[in-house]
Amino acid sequence: SLWLLHYAIIKNERVFIFHSFFNQFLKEKNEFTKPQLIAFLKRKTEEVGLKHFSDKTYDSDVNVFLRTYNRANDGKADIEDETANLLVELNLIRPFSKLDLEGKQLVQWFKVIRENRVELPLPIFAYAILDTYGSQTQSLAFKDLLEGINSPGNIFCITEKGLEDKLIELAAAFPAEFTYNETAGNRVLQLRQEMNKMTFLERHYHG
Repeated sequence: SLWLLHYAIIKNERVFIFHSFFNQFLKEKNEFTKPQLIAFLKRKTEEVGLKHFSDKTYDSDVNVFLRTYNRANDGKADIEDETANLLVELNLIRPFSKLDLEGKQLVQWFKVIRENRVELPLPIFAYAILDTYGSQTQSLAFKDLLEGINSPGNIFCITEKGLEDKLIELAAAFPAEFTYNETAGNRVLQLRQEMNKMTFLERHYHG
């Protein structure tokens, strides 16, 4: 599943640009230019005490990141491009153009697409929750699931309504394992028993 690959990359903090983009950058900007993303990465590497890389390194890393979610529009289609465009089908980041502040030149921008994600497989969604928060009996606040670090809301770019629909669907599909309810305005997902997250991957791949 491409969704599982996407999740695994972002969850790995060592893949700095992917992890930082979906967990932090999107809290600042939903639409951005390549220079804006590079400026963010420079700031973040300094904040966490990493060495300051060369401009060429930042530029190359951002190109790889953007190519992962977008096809090249320069007419080239070599083997490297084809392998780089692994997650294009997820439709998470979309390029567009608009005039600069002077109204003279077209500038390439990128927009993060937040959707209901009805196409996100339910077992992959369940696996991500258990992998991030643990498989023990517990209650998870809706807000944490929507916008916390490595939350499904952040990683899968799900709208608030889409996340709620997904949690309702999850509780309906696996009632012995999950319940979802709202009490006095507090929306909570309850893990009703200890679970093995791998069983959800087995359900996805083997039925």
